Amino acid sequence: MAQYGDSMAPRVQSQGAGEDRMLMGEVRGEVLLRRLPPTVRESLTPAQISGIRQAALGSVRRRHPVDVRWSLPLPIIGRTYLVLILGREKRSPVRREMDRRMHPADHLSEALLIGFSTLVTASAMLVGILFYDSILGP
Repeated sequence: MAQYGDSMAPRVQSQGAGEDRMLMGEVRGEVLLRRLPPTVRESLTPAQISGIRQAALGSVRRRHPVDVRWSLPLPIIGRTYLVLILGREKRSPVRREMDRRMHPADHLSEALLIGFSTLVTASAMLVGILFYDSILGP
């Protein structure tokens, strides 16, 4: 029976982004091992455990060119977060279609986001026009 928990001891804080990505890959490997049923986990050989950890290292996500995250305290619903991520689309057409089918409610979210953005833009334009008009005066 292999012991997979030996490497679960706290690790030294990493110094760079590359080390952070490796650390996150190691964490993903340990999380995956913990999610396995105990009988399966106990039957793994050291080589299999090592293979799972290596596979998790390869699953580290790449950063997006634009990755902005805000945490907003809203009065009624409490603390909420807003994320803006932009980057080149790398998913295949099949994967995008599968995502659309799996998350049909996202269309409502997209419509609300577009409506909210339009409202904010129109409000900002109206304030600008009123401010400009007040400077020029009648």
